[in-house]
Amino acid sequence: MKYTKLILLLLPFLVATGCKKDEPKTADGPKLHFKFRFDPNQERLDNLGQPATMPAGNAGQVPQFNGMSAHYLELTTGPYVQLGDGEVLFKNAETTQGGSTAIIFDEEVIVGNN
Repeated sequence: MKYTKLILLLLPFLVATGCKKDEPKTADGPKLHFKFRFDPNQERLDNLGQPATMPAGNAGQVPQFNGMSAHYLELTTGPYVQLGDGEVLFKNAETTQGGSTAIIFDEEVIVGNN
């Protein structure tokens, strides 16, 4: 009788721990990770990505970034491919509630260095 009560008490625990739960499946194939790197010593670039020098008599600021988010990531096959004609990798939430398309900043994921 004593062992029967013990078995009845332990049976639900043994059944629950003995069952193997299905683990969520992950997508197979290549994965691409984008990392932001904040370097205050990085050289200044112009709007074409070429090194830019500060004109004599002018001063520049060195920004300090604590976080950044990406709203849209696209890969293109060349420099003359128009925006939207490449392979869109990521696009975050947008709204047209106020008229034209706008970013929903509350849903942006802000990340730090690396």
